[in-house]
Amino acid sequence: MADSILEQIATNVLDVLGKITTDNGFENTVTASRHKQHGNEIADKLVVLFQEDPAKSDAAPQGHIWWVQPFAAACFVLESETSTTAVDSRINSLRSDVERALCLDRNRIGLAVDTVIDAPNLIVDDVGGVSGIVVRFSVHYRTLEDDPYSQ
Repeated sequence: MADSILEQIATNVLDVLGKITTDNGFENTVTASRHKQHGNEIADKLVVLFQEDPAKSDAAPQGHIWWVQPFAAACFVLESETSTTAVDSRINSLRSDVERALCLDRNRIGLAVDTVIDAPNLIVDDVGGVSGIVVRFSVHYRTLEDDPYSQ
């Protein structure tokens, strides 16, 4: 059986994040991964995709459900002791690359109506230092009311 529309969207987002490379015209080359139940091994320029709680919208045509699916892309920056670049600069660059990549195809290859960038949050480590940023975004999509595998 084919994947649900939501799973196809999540797979597309991960694929898009994985294409953030300097060879593809971005400022950074990242490693993209979906959230793992027992955690992900944190590394420099790791982007971890989290799926958050969905919401229903009343805007759907009859026989359909309109979903707003929030996602979070946690972007990690690990500084070396000898780095001369401000961590904020690296975080800003990584955030911009992720947002740019997500906006290149707001319709998620025809699976969604829109992709909307939401306000980000900084990732603060145990000693109060900033170690990354969470880029938040929502994908708006429709499914048939009785079939989440079909639009």
